[in-house]
Amino acid sequence: MFEKPFSIVMDEYAHAALKSRARTLNLKIGQLIENLLSSIELRLSAAYETAKIKKEDITPELDKKGIELLLMADTEKWNQERIRIEFVDLEADLLKDKADKILWTPKISLSKDKEEPAKE
Repeated sequence: MFEKPFSIVMDEYAHAALKSRARTLNLKIGQLIENLLSSIELRLSAAYETAKIKKEDITPELDKKGIELLLMADTEKWNQERIRIEFVDLEADLLKDKADKILWTPKISLSKDKEEPAKE
């Protein structure tokens, strides 16, 4: 694994807390950040699986809203059933939005259904 230094802008108190947690766990700050990201990714995957959302249906928009839901769930202390329901609703809303964005409605017209050209 290739490691590269990064500069992350954050609240100084959040940085102090991050540094303290990393020290407590005997990790570098970067390792702790990677672990926190991994935790979010694993929780997101578990929420998709629980809500029966297929991998092929996952979009960047769904990921964004899913992560926002998980963060809200943490803040509001949702239980697992509430998280599952929110993810099912989220997928339904996104699929509905996708269907609403169709600009052209397909219509099959057979030759006998076509209007006859007007005779002059």
